[in-house]
Amino acid sequence: GHGLVYTPGERVEGDSHFLWTVLLALPQALRIPPVPFLKVVLALTALATAWATVRLGRASGLTSVDPRDRWLAWAPGWLLLLTPLVIERTADGLETIPFTLLLVMAVTWSLEENRSGRSPRLGLALAALAMMRPDGVMFAPLLFGIAAIRGARTGQLVRTALVFVIPFTLFMLARHAYYGDWLPNTYYAKGGGEALSWSLWQNLLVFPAENGGWAWLAAVPALVWRRSRAAAWLLLAVVATRVAFHVWSGGEWVGRHRFLLPTLPFLYLLVIASVAALRVRPLRPYA
Repeated sequence: GHGLVYTPGERVEGDSHFLWTVLLALPQALRIPPVPFLKVVLALTALATAWATVRLGRASGLTSVDPRDRWLAWAPGWLLLLTPLVIERTADGLETIPFTLLLVMAVTWSLEENRSGRSPRLGLALAALAMMRPDGVMFAPLLFGIAAIRGARTGQLVRTALVFVIPFTLFMLARHAYYGDWLPNTYYAKGGGEALSWSLWQNLLVFPAENGGWAWLAAVPALVWRRSRAAAWLLLAVVATRVAFHVWSGGEWVGRHRFLLPTLPFLYLLVIASVAALRVRPLRPYA
């Protein structure tokens, strides 16, 4: 009853993940144990993220392979679920996995926007992404650009932009009216100023070493082969955007590799895309 504040009597936004905080209020409202609820939700979200990664592979064309090699299409999802870091972040109760799910779905829908005659799903995904974490908004220009490159019509892009801008603007106005600030307190307390620290760059070196190491070099062929390079560079742009935020912010304060984990679905897809391209072979004609 004290409002969405960190300390009763003070209107300070002490969390960085509005939508996740609202979801965590649900078991309290239903009077059910919050920890089991949280574990079930995060486990289901991890499974959904693996499924979304497989769907992104199909939408991008990176895992369109010989029917006899369909197992490759599911490989990125399995790699994600079996990654120790993903298992760890699924158990920590933070918003990392839901944020990753929204990002993967947003990228998928940016690739499919030119084929969708339904409501602009990309706008809804971007609005949810930006309300899950403030840094989610930085993907909006990139994903609108991807949709445009992939052939989305101007009218559809305008509708999609309105679906994103209107709820996000209302959310920001409500935040400022209630708290007196445009961003959470965590931004002012923790953000920026650490880009040159040794611990940050050490973290960037440890992340690939712990999550694939030299195997990531297998993604390079997907970036140069004519069959896959267009989609591969688009996914790499998503990865670069996330890494840029990590560097600018100085890295996470809580949760190991929490800011870099959302890059894993895209990196795994690039690796599998290279494997799929190597295994492409002509189908035998019917006798």
